Amino acid sequence: MTRSRDKDSAADPGGILTTVRFPAAESGQDALFLMVVGPEGFRAIALPHKGVLQIGRSAQADVRIKDSLASRDHCRLYVEGRMVEIEDLESANGTLLRNHALQPRVRVELALGDAVNIGATVLMLRSGDRLPRSVRVLPHGYFLARLDEECASSVRGRSPFALVRLDVEGEASTSRCAGLLPLCLQPSDIIGAYGPRQYELLLPRTTPEAATTLVAELGVRLQQAGIAFRTGTAHHPIDGRSAAELLERACQAVRPGTIQPGPAADIILVDPAMRELHGLARDVAKSTINVLIVGETGTGKEILAEVVHRASPRAQGNFLSLNCAALSENLVEAELFGYEKGAFTGATQAKPGLLETAPAGTVFLDEIGELSLPLQAKLLRVIETRTLLRVGGVTKRTVDVRFVSATNCNLAQAIESGGFRRDLYFRLNGITLAIPPLRERPVEIEPFGRHFAGEMARDLGRSTPEISADALTLLRSYAWPGNIRELRNVIHRAVLLCRSGPVITPDHLPRELMEATFSAPQPTPAVLYGQTPLSDLSSTQSGPALEPEEKRRILDVLEKTAGNQTAAARMLGMGRTAFVARLNQYGILRPRKR
Repeated sequence: MTRSRDKDSAADPGGILTTVRFPAAESGQDALFLMVVGPEGFRAIALPHKGVLQIGRSAQADVRIKDSLASRDHCRLYVEGRMVEIEDLESANGTLLRNHALQPRVRVELALGDAVNIGATVLMLRSGDRLPRSVRVLPHGYFLARLDEECASSVRGRSPFALVRLDVEGEASTSRCAGLLPLCLQPSDIIGAYGPRQYELLLPRTTPEAATTLVAELGVRLQQAGIAFRTGTAHHPIDGRSAAELLERACQAVRPGTIQPGPAADIILVDPAMRELHGLARDVAKSTINVLIVGETGTGKEILAEVVHRASPRAQGNFLSLNCAALSENLVEAELFGYEKGAFTGATQAKPGLLETAPAGTVFLDEIGELSLPLQAKLLRVIETRTLLRVGGVTKRTVDVRFVSATNCNLAQAIESGGFRRDLYFRLNGITLAIPPLRERPVEIEPFGRHFAGEMARDLGRSTPEISADALTLLRSYAWPGNIRELRNVIHRAVLLCRSGPVITPDHLPRELMEATFSAPQPTPAVLYGQTPLSDLSSTQSGPALEPEEKRRILDVLEKTAGNQTAAARMLGMGRTAFVARLNQYGILRPRKR
């Protein structure tokens, strides 16, 4: 399998993953190794050609198991060439082989693929010409922090990556699946635990084609092992640019039902500011003015755009949603504007563009700030003339649509830096609707949480769990950098985890992310949402210095995250760029420069 990687991608910057190769196998045969699968990860141990290995909790054991249910001297392996036998050493909690308890002091032969259970740890005998790398399975919260970091670095380096969700069915499948994962993954890939029998895989510097190949290869191995599974994949930047967006896309494919986020289900208006905003949106909808919706990622900009569409005279027309960040510059002209027969190789018949598919309707341009300058010029021409010219065509065609745009970027700064056209801004920004982030409307966290819990419970065919007071306290104290989308992911995961009871507790939440009980100071709405007047586009001066207590909070969070700036910024509810600016403002040495 070929993966699109940088030359240094095999390195493991975190020191978590390693790759070890076998010595040459004798007589051309594959060497034997023992897979040790525990709650925190799995590792492979090469077996000698002949010898005895002591297994247990003792520090002197040849194979040490950090499991409270394991005895100090739990069992023993006898290796003689290709024959391997196991013996229970009168352990306190017993040793299970093929789900049957071994008789103490009786040797039993192990076959390849046999699973041995010692408490929560599984041993599996395997063979191969290479020792699989040891893997640490990250808790969900730490995995999300690593995913956030990859999103930030990929935007800077414009390198794609993939996120894969993998769910397996049956308790016995967990150990067998864990033994297969290292055989398919590369040293730079990261594995997280989304939930019981649920994995999340981060594949850095991986193209969509390479990710598809990997998932197919993994699927073949799982099928051969008789493991029932479901997978879902999301690609950056095609399917999203934030951790919450990518996770939601990957999770949709593995859910047993058909949960589909939509405005009819997600409009909860408790906060007075949100009620006023939606009232304004319905009033604006009655006119023909173009609308620009601004707000952080995950706040529900597309939902508000549909509110505008459905409250307008164009409600009977189509609502066409386009993600500008995912549009390929090479194909966008043909996709948006269409082409005539023979316009280029492969154009065997004429095809109308996407803008022609919404007559008397609404076109929603999401992430408009990501559109390249050449495409901005083409779009501006369509908006000004209300006509388009198909590729290879000679006749202009009328376009009867209303444009609603959205962005989480500061367009005023983009104009100043030359990244966005001033004339296009004026054309799109007939009126601006600014959505406040979730942390500024905490009164809506509980109703949204209960709604999402019911949504997932119905999909699973279960009763809706309650949310405990302690869990609500954690939910309300978290800054929610991914806003509504992140809250949906957290609650859906919590419902999956609380199988043993009808209540969501703090144990079902990614507490490593939510332990912060404060919110960071936020920029003023004008700076945050890019609404600095265009008559004053000079660089915005920083406000008053932060209070000493806020500096202490930053230092405390840096200590909690072991210096991980991305994780610290996430806990504070800040963007990484803003967080680094705060470090510089305070004179705090960045961890990598200490």
